[in-house]
Amino acid sequence: ALLRGSQRRIRVPEGVTRAAIGGQAEIIREDDKAYRVKSLSSDLDRQHYLEAVRVMERLKVVWESREPGSNHVFEPIDIGLSARNPNEAVQVYRWVEGHDLSARQASISPDAVVDIGLKVARAICLLHKNNILHRDIAPRNIVVADREGESLHPVLIDFGFARMAEGASATVLQSEHLAPEVRTAPALWSKAADVYGLASTLRWLLAASEKSEALCGVLDRAMADKPEAR
Repeated sequence: ALLRGSQRRIRVPEGVTRAAIGGQAEIIREDDKAYRVKSLSSDLDRQHYLEAVRVMERLKVVWESREPGSNHVFEPIDIGLSARNPNEAVQVYRWVEGHDLSARQASISPDAVVDIGLKVARAICLLHKNNILHRDIAPRNIVVADREGESLHPVLIDFGFARMAEGASATVLQSEHLAPEVRTAPALWSKAADVYGLASTLRWLLAASEKSEALCGVLDRAMADKPEAR
């Protein structure tokens, strides 16, 4: 009851096309906004929602700072409970028109990988400066925005697993791009896990026929088994 009384209520659009439905949430798009709707069916879900509120508030500070890298993070708009159902959490952010990198395995040139990597790395550095851990950096969560006449403009999206660094849980997650120390219990989440995720993603994107020894050396060091060595 306290949770319901203290949180903002957000109207979720009805009668519009769902952009995606996943294991974590459904995404509804209306014009240039995306609504991420997730059921709060347990005490743990409600706890995670309150952590997401902290992350979203900090993300607004990051985005509005206009510091280098801020334009490579999606624009957060609002977070609260659904006006139609107080057992649903709603995150609102600016829709990024473009294509994610999930279908680009081993197909991107070294120059483009470096370009994408530098821009996303600036975004991650800014997140870490503000004590935000993304925790799910992967090809599907990097969208290259459609911007006519401009160079590649990658945007880091989907902060569903994001946590503040000081409150990161020991939850174990599984993905080929996650660092080894977070795949087994107790998971040791740190900024170094995000570094691993970015390096693994870039290595996965790099064209198999155009392996750059210098670039691969950098990525291999960023994927060291020990977090402190990255």
